Amino acid sequence: MLHIKKLNLDEIREIYNAYMHEAFPPSELRPFASMEMLYNKNCYPCYGFYDETDSLCAYAYFSCTENGKYALLDYFAVKKTCAARASAARLFPCCAQK
Repeated sequence: MLHIKKLNLDEIREIYNAYMHEAFPPSELRPFASMEMLYNKNCYPCYGFYDETDSLCAYAYFSCTENGKYALLDYFAVKKTCAARASAARLFPCCAQK
């Protein structure tokens, strides 16, 4: 069973450096400084999806308006090692609850 954790800035940076450069083409990857700026304005909530051993299986980064009324899914990826357990169809209902 997967559980969701809201990520802090250090965790967001760690995932960015470890996984996002492989998962997304350079032309589609925003600079981390941009993510950090939005995060510090409370406009960039990010979530990790972890398995029962607390290993990261997937992540979702959102960009949202300052009032929190609207959110845009900025990045979503599932690690290859977890693809069978962490399909988008199973994870998105979890995001809606957060």
